[in-house]
Amino acid sequence: MLTALLLLAAAFPQGQSNPRVVINEFQYDDNLVDDYEFIELYNKTANPVDISGWTVQAFEFDTGTQTPINYATFTVPASTTLLPGAYYVMGSALVPNVQQVIGATAIFRDELGGFVLKDNTATIEDTVFKETNKGIWAGAPIEGPGLWGNHRSGREDLLFSSWSRRTDGADTNNNGRDFINTTATPGATNNRASILTYADNFDSYVGGALLPQWAGSFKEVRVTDPVAANNFNPNPIAASPQGGLCAIAWDDLGGGNSNQLLSAVGSNFTIEAWVYFDATLTPVSELDAWSLGAQGTCESFYNLPDPERTAGRLANGNTGVSWTLLRNSLETALYLIDHNDGGNDWVVLGKIPIVAGTSDGWRRLRLQVNGTFVEGRFGGTYGGRDGTLIAGRIAAGGVGGVYIGYRELLVANGTARPFTCDQLEIKVGNAAVEHYAAPLATTVATPKVTPRGFPLIGDPGYGMDFSGLVPNSLCILVVSTSRLVPGLPLTPFGAPPGAQLVVAPTILLNVVATAQGTLPVPLGLPPAPSFIGAVITSQLLNVDGALPFALPIGHTDGVELIIGSN
Repeated sequence: MLTALLLLAAAFPQGQSNPRVVINEFQYDDNLVDDYEFIELYNKTANPVDISGWTVQAFEFDTGTQTPINYATFTVPASTTLLPGAYYVMGSALVPNVQQVIGATAIFRDELGGFVLKDNTATIEDTVFKETNKGIWAGAPIEGPGLWGNHRSGREDLLFSSWSRRTDGADTNNNGRDFINTTATPGATNNRASILTYADNFDSYVGGALLPQWAGSFKEVRVTDPVAANNFNPNPIAASPQGGLCAIAWDDLGGGNSNQLLSAVGSNFTIEAWVYFDATLTPVSELDAWSLGAQGTCESFYNLPDPERTAGRLANGNTGVSWTLLRNSLETALYLIDHNDGGNDWVVLGKIPIVAGTSDGWRRLRLQVNGTFVEGRFGGTYGGRDGTLIAGRIAAGGVGGVYIGYRELLVANGTARPFTCDQLEIKVGNAAVEHYAAPLATTVATPKVTPRGFPLIGDPGYGMDFSGLVPNSLCILVVSTSRLVPGLPLTPFGAPPGAQLVVAPTILLNVVATAQGTLPVPLGLPPAPSFIGAVITSQLLNVDGALPFALPIGHTDGVELIIGSN
């Protein structure tokens, strides 16, 4: 085993921590005869790079021997210089902007494997591993979990899709964070135009029309009449509260599909829509599922998710955060999930049962994301602060796309209820929640602060909930309009090592924790527009008499709230 690992290390020498040139985009499988395959390199530096003699090694992975199989190596010709911000496309002759033809069909393997880009000294510049849900060898030069899901390019309008970096050259050394499944652009920029607002009630289209600004892996998002079964609606449902036509995202031929918004929305935005929820249980062993996600992507097949890890399904390739609905023979449930960078380390932030006659039918669904803070609302008033709230922090934020995925495992395709929505609105947010600095534990636990979603004007129930406190203990709530940067060390005043004040002490309030070690703090927000943009920072100091210090405290991290509008 040691000898094998040493051989692998020699075959893949490290060196890609800060590449000059990256693998920017690639397509390795399509619905036809695999004649649209390519790999695109991109010079992310401000200087020309001579890539003469550089190689792209395309390999597959043998799960039986747990080793990579050297499938093909492609060498860049002599006298090839890549200018700053320039692309170099290697692929079939049918690929637009191809500069080096390296084959006609089936150039790359369709399954588990990857690409290794090496310079002319055989040092790795960049790597991408694909379909890693099927396994990978220990010690592989993989970036993050790789690209976890499965991919195929086969759009009905023959505008092929690819794995593309979110923006040209953006490389965090984590494939799952860096790549999204979207429309192929070989030899051209991956960067998408930003939007401030996307809003559509779909009534200006005719039934069956493709929905502009959206792409799909197999089928496009369509406009349909919800009250009539047709080629684009598997079964009739009631009209939405908005009325008229609606949008539906699915592949009517069966199987899985993904759709992506072809605009950039940054890392602070809100998605809201009327969404139809079908609580009808499926026959045993049948199910369907959909996701509405942000800050990430889903792979083209949208492999069925397994939020509670009870069915052994590990191939779902969602990244970022999503509302995910799963309907099976036991229940219909809606989950808010942090998929992080893909892989099998997803975290369910909350679950909402969908019950026939109680919470099914058309319901308002809202997803608001700001960095690492996310708020989801189910039901209630469109644009309102009511409904069931799930809020929390995700592992990592980032600029990503908005996506929809659907897949069914149904005998009768007409029983499907893919993602169906009306009055869809996506807008750049102006509210924010940011945690900063580090908390400090007491002898009981580490004090924690959880804001009740995003601070928006007109929310009388808004506030913060503190937990992990010493039961019945004295607490000091520090409130201000600004952070204290750098933080004020409190150890010289008799506090434990690491204690620091991170909020400018404008207001100090003495409060007492409950017997359960919690503390609700209301911050009712009036509907006055003058409050938009206001900043509130806070930190809670928790007195713990069991600590052997003159100032026996633990404390939360700091939290900064920026008040926004709906």
